[in-house]
Amino acid sequence: MNALVAKPSGPKTRRSEADKENERLRARAEKAEREPAKTKAALEIMGKVPDVPAVTPCGR
Repeated sequence: MNALVAKPSGPKTRRSEADKENERLRARAEKAEREPAKTKAALEIMGKVPDVPAVTPCGR
């Protein structure tokens, strides 16, 4: 049925290099935010709870 749906004609829109870079950096930042939580959870499971306070992002 998808073949019967009208599609816009013309060239496909392409993301700019800046958009690609922003998406890559966003994904990297999200991964960096998850890592401390994963490490803390693993240490808690092992019974080694760290006495270090949570690290907050510096807002760069």
